[in-house]
Amino acid sequence: MMISKIKRFIPVMVLLLAGCSKKEPAADPDVLPAAPPLLKSYKFEYGTQSEISYYTYQDRILESIKSLGPDSGITQLYKTTQVVDSKIKELRYEYRSDRASPFSVYHVIKYEYVQGRLSKRTRLDTTQQQIFDVTDYTYDLAGHIQQVSTNSLFESVLFTTVDNLRCDRRGNVVSGVHHEYRDGKLAREWAWISTYDEKINPRQYLDPYGPVSEYFSPSNITSSKPADGRPGNITSISYVYNAEGYPVSGILKYDFGNESRLSYTY
Repeated sequence: MMISKIKRFIPVMVLLLAGCSKKEPAADPDVLPAAPPLLKSYKFEYGTQSEISYYTYQDRILESIKSLGPDSGITQLYKTTQVVDSKIKELRYEYRSDRASPFSVYHVIKYEYVQGRLSKRTRLDTTQQQIFDVTDYTYDLAGHIQQVSTNSLFESVLFTTVDNLRCDRRGNVVSGVHHEYRDGKLAREWAWISTYDEKINPRQYLDPYGPVSEYFSPSNITSSKPADGRPGNITSISYVYNAEGYPVSGILKYDFGNESRLSYTY
């Protein structure tokens, strides 16, 4: 008799507990999720030298990059001058040295896109009559970068670089073979491999002339070395991240024992 009373009581308990359980508040359809933070500065320190870049934005589109260093008196400035369909179409670049022999260099950088992806970058003088170099980008069927090739003419000599790249499923550039040609003849080549974390790379698609692996990869590089095992490059990079998964600092270690420091602000 007691058991039957307990059996009859159990459904009542379940209903009472269900009625008392805490309900999660419904999401407000009018409240948009918070936009990811934008990188404001990036600093690279090596021994007594350092280089720092400052980033500004307009409607979350890159407006300018100002880089100071690594030597005192050197300033580099990228300024967005044309945006179409939320894509940067033109930048103006200035390199200025205020050291013993002051001088400045000015370029115009134009971008072309196919299906929303960068397909060509052309660097010209300010009159846009002389072309310094042209870079072409190709992608695999998954939309990941596959090849980057640059042609430049200097003193009647054609210099060509070709990077054949392989990406993982996330789009990180995990290996590549770099070729350099002079008037069509192979001058040198080397292969490299890299590893990545599973966090967010805040410099993706930011620096126009940054490393290919950093520009296209959605994650942060943690090591890079020659594919043949020779000494060279970075043995490891360890990061400290914020709550959103963005790096705020990092330590680079090289195979010859030295270290560099990275710092980020948002």
